[in-house]
Amino acid sequence: MYFEFYRSIIGYALLMIPSLIYSVYFGGFLVQFLIEKMGMMGSLPQSRGFRIPNSPSREVEARHV
Repeated sequence: MYFEFYRSIIGYALLMIPSLIYSVYFGGFLVQFLIEKMGMMGSLPQSRGFRIPNSPSREVEARHV
């Protein structure tokens, strides 16, 4: 009785292996393509807490304009 139960699970898992391999393989290509198109993550916006403080040189340049 238990053998039939495990046999059905093993059969189900074996049938899933080709589709899982396909998904991982071509999913990797998709991720690589998207990272390349985005310029190695450079086109993503900065996080919400990201802030560059004003430097004194920028303030001086702003006064002369």
